Amino acid sequence: MKKIALFLLAVIVLSTSTYASGKKRKPVRGRGKSQSSMGYYSFSVGPSLALGDYAAKAPNEQFGNAKTFLHLDIANMGFNLSENFGISALVTLGANKFNAKEVTGFQDNNSYWIYSGIMVGPFVTFPAGDLVSIDFRPVAGFTYDFSPEANSAGSGWIIKSANTTSFGFDIGASMRYHMTDHLDLALNLDYFSTKPDFKVKMDLMNNLVITEVSVKQQITVLGIGAGLAFRF
Repeated sequence: MKKIALFLLAVIVLSTSTYASGKKRKPVRGRGKSQSSMGYYSFSVGPSLALGDYAAKAPNEQFGNAKTFLHLDIANMGFNLSENFGISALVTLGANKFNAKEVTGFQDNNSYWIYSGIMVGPFVTFPAGDLVSIDFRPVAGFTYDFSPEANSAGSGWIIKSANTTSFGFDIGASMRYHMTDHLDLALNLDYFSTKPDFKVKMDLMNNLVITEVSVKQQITVLGIGAGLAFRF
């Protein structure tokens, strides 16, 4: 977390200095000529890198045994209130493969942690030259998450998938390259974190015994995405 925060701070400092040095530049006529807009909508896709205890491999409920898979920013939106500041909204969805073999002894390639979130917060944007904008957005809101199902054929028990809502946050940075007046190429970096409390049911011996346990799992990922942004 500390390294990511330092990286995002460096992005802000760099973009601020670039903005100050390039403040007097005239807009480029032609491709990507206009940076001024009321806001933007973007979507992106890329890998979801599990971090910390969420990625740790251990047969313990405090460790997620999560592996790299998929991160989607379905809707990353910014609405300008001034030249450099505005309100941001984020709809995100991701999944990480569950390393079931560490827990059950049997590999299951169809078992996943799934996280999603709807979040809002402020955003800061600066031009980095005539054709590039840098955005920084800390947002927070509700998450809806699913725990994986694990099946141990050897012992006859199944850990069933559970779902719940929770609170989470996302610290994101974006770089948008203005290909035309309204279309950008977008590169996004997201630090997403939430800690849902799952009520997990354990099915023993074909429903003869069913128990329920509370599992609080820290879900922390680094999402790296590329996509398109539309300015309006």
